[in-house]
Amino acid sequence: WKLNKSGEKARLAAVIYNLLEVLRYVSIAVFPFMPKAGISIWQSLGYKGDLPNGSFENLKEWGKLQPGAAVNKTNPLFPRIQVKGVTQ
Repeated sequence: WKLNKSGEKARLAAVIYNLLEVLRYVSIAVFPFMPKAGISIWQSLGYKGDLPNGSFENLKEWGKLQPGAAVNKTNPLFPRIQVKGVTQ
């Protein structure tokens, strides 16, 4: 928030891009044991094609996410579980 308030738009864009690129890595890394989560992350990043199944070759190159690509709004990946009688 500080970057936005201070007007450092270029730096803010770089931080957000790097966070989204990390999510691209996470989607590929978790797919073998959490396929639904991996696919959900992949699709939220705006990718239309299939998640690279079992191919860690896609993790060798940083920056494959296209700058300015639209990110899709999705449901929470791991929704909060409400337990009766427990307050948060």
